[in-house]
This record gives sequence, C-alpha cells and structure tokens, in this order.
Amino acid sequence: MNWFIVLLYFTLITLGLVVALAWANADFIPYLNVRIVDTPNVCIMKSENSTYPIILATVVGVQEWENRLNTYTNSSDWNINFEFFEWKDHEFKEQEDFPQCNVFVVYGKEGEDNTLGATGYNHASSKHKHSTFVIFTHSIQEKQLFANFTLSFNEEGQGEWKAAQFIKKPMPMKAISQIAKHEFGHIMGLLHHNQTMTNNFDSVMYTSFSPFDNSTYYPITDYDLAAVYLLYEGKGFSSHLSPLTMDGFGK
Repeated sequence: MNWFIVLLYFTLITLGLVVALAWANADFIPYLNVRIVDTPNVCIMKSENSTYPIILATVVGVQEWENRLNTYTNSSDWNINFEFFEWKDHEFKEQEDFPQCNVFVVYGKEGEDNTLGATGYNHASSKHKHSTFVIFTHSIQEKQLFANFTLSFNEEGQGEWKAAQFIKKPMPMKAISQIAKHEFGHIMGLLHHNQTMTNNFDSVMYTSFSPFDNSTYYPITDYDLAAVYLLYEGKGFSSHLSPLTMDGFGK
C-alpha cells in the first residue's frame, strides 16, 4: 500500500513548525486549519507484525478523546467508529479503495531519528478527504542517547572511540496508547503544545515524549478539549460542518 505519510512528528526532541494556525482558549493550544468533516471512521490497517495488544492500545488511546470530549460537553456528539483490516486485505491497495474511512492508522517498526509517530492530511486535493497517522512500535531507550561512544584499546595500547550501536526496543503498550492519543490530536486539528512561563501545563500534545519514562506521559487536559470544542464550533464530529482544508506539510 502506497500510504501518504508525513509530517507532524512526535519525537524525543522538540521540532519547529511554521504554519498558518489559530489560537484557542486564551492562547494555550494552537490548532491547524483542518478538521474531520464527519464522524471519524478510524480504519486500523494491521501490519504483518501488529499484535492484538498493539491494536488494543491504539484503540484505547483514540477512545480516550471520545470519552473525554463527551464528558467535557455532557453530550454524545463526539463518538468515534472503528474498522479493522488484516494485512492481506490492504497490502496492495490504496486509501481510495476504502472510501468509508476518513482516518487511517498504519504501523511501522522503527522511525527515522527516533520518530515515534507522524500524521498527514489529504483534504484539499481529494474528494475522499482523509488523514493518516503512523505509529512506530520500537524506540531507543533514553539512557542510551547519552552513551553513544565507547573507548576501546588496540594491541599497541592506543585508545579509539567507537560509536555505540543503539538497539531499538519494543515500546510498552501504554506508550502505544500515548502515541495514538497524540497523533489523533493532530488528526482532529491540534498542533503541538509548547510550555512557556505563562503557558505552564503538561499536555498530551507536548512535543517530546520518552516511552520508557513514566514522567513524560502527559494527559489530555481541559485546554486540549477546549481547543477541539472551539475548532468544531461546539457541535461535535457528526454535525457536518463545512470542511477546513489543508494538505499535509513536508518534513
């Protein structure tokens, strides 16, 4: 499958992004000029190596948005549907072969530069308006990042620095859920949250995340929920709002 994957990287480092955006809830959470135009039908495209726990962790992460938004608005206007496709059923197909899907989830093993996830949009140039996010299931443990050279000695006693070989490990399932929450935030139209002196709170949309460090598992906050509420004009997913359209950005 020739999936169109980009862009708003969820990584272990902070990334800069210059885009047209709006600001919500007292300048706390920025959002893109894009939104889902109907009830999200999230199509999870299984890979050859995506296990049941990985799929379940993905669903749990996305469903947290549904539960929190419905609670925040005291409504049932934010429901999310899911469909699941085996690898053999989509391996040689394109997104256009699944017109009922407006959100695709795909999986990879290792992302470049410790990328944990990415999100892309195909709205403005397509009759089949859809978004895609990828979850990478393996990552380097953070402590390895600070030990990237080792000193060894040859037979003549001369020292030589050698680059260490980083081994990427399978991430815990709670990390898969966290990545799914972050990337679905982008799918809905949210940008990254960056802490400042006057913008001092932890958010699932924060730019950095270490899957093996529990202290970086930031929550969906009321600021995130308020930004989604404003972006969708308080009407929920199924209100058939006029689409805001923007296609994905390059790296």
